Amino acid sequence: MNYLVIKLGGSIISRLPDLFFQNIAELKEKYGCCPVIVHGGGPKINEALEQKKTEIIFHDGLRVSTPEVVETAEMILSGHYNKKIAAKLYQAGGRAFGFSGVDGACMEAEPVKPDGSIGNVGKITKVDGQLIELLCRKGYIPVISPISIGQNGTVYNVNADTAAGAVASALHANIIFVSDIPGVMNRHISSTHVYSRLTASETASLIEEEIITGGMIPKVQAALSCLQENVKETVILNGFDSNSLFTYASGGECGTKIMKEEVTYA
Repeated sequence: MNYLVIKLGGSIISRLPDLFFQNIAELKEKYGCCPVIVHGGGPKINEALEQKKTEIIFHDGLRVSTPEVVETAEMILSGHYNKKIAAKLYQAGGRAFGFSGVDGACMEAEPVKPDGSIGNVGKITKVDGQLIELLCRKGYIPVISPISIGQNGTVYNVNADTAAGAVASALHANIIFVSDIPGVMNRHISSTHVYSRLTASETASLIEEEIITGGMIPKVQAALSCLQENVKETVILNGFDSNSLFTYASGGECGTKIMKEEVTYA
């Protein structure tokens, strides 16, 4: 079966048009492609923590996660966003099945820092790909919150990009990072030039040359971090373009593909 992992960031979920979710619901029927969604929810977690007057600390891009922070993150990710996405897919004609890595121990994790210096921040050690495949075979669209479980029952806050990479590796799938722009752009050339393909070395050069700047830097770094043995390419595409998902699924040029193989700027 052909799988496609779609990573949705919390900053974009509420802004995506209904048509985007309709396209996800139609991917399997039209292109034989089973979508699997992994989502984040950072901005809403920050908002909830601020309301609780809980200190927000990041270390090397990871949210320091005390048990209280993990509980809040789980509430927002597994409760609010997970069900919001599932409901949108249902309204669009799809059958979504929302869950977290804790459910059925679908995603097992261990601490990123065993010394406890950043709390219960986890890295994925195992993904139950068979569980995800079973849901897809039954006609469901898995919607996965990255909150995961340790062997001793500890609940871990896991970065959604990392979780998406682990899920894609387990399914031998590629990953789409949904953005609000067409891809990696070079405004030094023109206001509309989009790179169709980039490698890790080319991406690093574009960051150094300040062609990739601002909010696009963490997006491409996340895409690069997901390139594993079983993940050959990731793509950054525009969720507001009604044709983007179908164009990619049909093998057309869409967004920016970030790949392992050496290619030239295109």
